[in-house]
Amino acid sequence: MSYYQNKQEAFQHASNKVHEAERTADDVMMTIHEADYGTELAHLKEEVNQAYQQVEKALTVASEHQETQLKSYKEQLDKIRNQLL
Repeated sequence: MSYYQNKQEAFQHASNKVHEAERTADDVMMTIHEADYGTELAHLKEEVNQAYQQVEKALTVASEHQETQLKSYKEQLDKIRNQLL
Protein backbone atom coordinates (compact mmCIF):
# COMPACT_ATOMS: atom_id res chain seq x y z
CA MET A 1 0.00 0.00 0.00
CA SER A 2 1.23 3.45 -0.88
CA TYR A 3 2.34 5.91 1.77
CA TYR A 4 -0.28 8.31 0.46
CA GLN A 5 -3.95 7.58 0.86
CA ASN A 6 -4.81 8.97 -2.53
CA LYS A 7 -3.49 10.71 -5.61
CA GLN A 8 -4.67 14.13 -4.50
CA GLU A 9 -2.84 13.88 -1.19
CA ALA A 10 0.40 12.89 -2.91
CA PHE A 11 0.04 15.66 -5.47
CA GLN A 12 -0.73 18.29 -2.84
CA HIS A 13 2.26 17.31 -0.73
CA ALA A 14 4.57 17.54 -3.74
CA SER A 15 3.05 20.86 -4.75
CA ASN A 16 3.61 22.28 -1.28
CA LYS A 17 7.25 21.19 -1.28
CA VAL A 18 7.89 22.80 -4.66
CA HIS A 19 6.39 26.08 -3.47
CA GLU A 20 8.50 25.95 -0.31
CA ALA A 21 11.61 25.48 -2.45
CA GLU A 22 10.62 28.45 -4.61
CA ARG A 23 10.13 30.66 -1.54
CA THR A 24 13.51 29.57 -0.19
CA ALA A 25 15.13 30.36 -3.55
CA ASP A 26 13.64 33.86 -3.38
CA ASP A 27 15.01 34.26 0.15
CA VAL A 28 18.47 33.16 -0.97
CA MET A 29 18.46 35.68 -3.79
CA MET A 30 17.69 38.42 -1.25
CA THR A 31 20.63 37.39 0.97
CA ILE A 32 23.17 36.76 -1.77
CA HIS A 33 25.48 39.52 -0.47
CA GLU A 34 24.95 38.85 3.21
CA ALA A 35 27.10 36.82 5.56
CA ASP A 36 24.55 34.04 5.97
CA TYR A 37 24.35 33.31 2.24
CA GLY A 38 26.09 29.95 2.69
CA THR A 39 23.61 28.89 5.34
CA GLU A 40 20.69 29.95 3.18
CA LEU A 41 22.14 28.13 0.18
CA ALA A 42 22.48 24.92 2.19
CA HIS A 43 18.86 25.30 3.28
CA LEU A 44 17.80 25.79 -0.33
CA LYS A 45 19.62 22.64 -1.43
CA GLU A 46 17.75 20.68 1.23
CA GLU A 47 14.40 22.18 0.22
CA VAL A 48 14.99 21.38 -3.45
CA ASN A 49 16.03 17.82 -2.65
CA GLN A 50 12.95 17.29 -0.49
CA ALA A 51 10.73 18.72 -3.20
CA TYR A 52 12.27 16.40 -5.80
CA GLN A 53 11.64 13.43 -3.53
CA GLN A 54 8.01 14.39 -3.01
CA VAL A 55 7.46 14.92 -6.73
CA GLU A 56 8.95 11.51 -7.48
CA LYS A 57 6.72 9.86 -4.87
CA ALA A 58 3.65 11.63 -6.20
CA LEU A 59 4.45 10.56 -9.75
CA THR A 60 4.05 6.92 -8.71
CA VAL A 61 0.34 7.44 -8.04
CA ALA A 62 -0.48 10.51 -10.16
CA SER A 63 -3.36 10.85 -12.57
CA GLU A 64 -2.53 11.91 -16.11
CA HIS A 65 -3.29 15.56 -15.37
CA GLN A 66 -1.29 15.49 -12.13
CA GLU A 67 1.62 13.84 -13.92
CA THR A 68 1.81 16.75 -16.34
CA GLN A 69 1.85 19.26 -13.49
CA LEU A 70 4.39 17.25 -11.51
CA LYS A 71 6.73 17.16 -14.50
CA SER A 72 6.36 20.92 -14.72
CA TYR A 73 7.32 21.14 -11.04
CA LYS A 74 10.46 19.13 -11.78
CA GLU A 75 11.35 21.64 -14.48
CA GLN A 76 10.87 24.48 -11.99
CA LEU A 77 13.17 22.75 -9.54
CA ASP A 78 15.75 22.25 -12.29
CA LYS A 79 15.66 25.99 -12.98
CA ILE A 80 16.26 26.73 -9.30
CA ARG A 81 19.19 24.32 -9.25
CA ASN A 82 20.68 25.81 -12.40
CA GLN A 83 20.31 29.40 -11.20
CA LEU A 84 21.53 29.12 -7.67
CA LEU A 85 23.29 25.87 -7.09
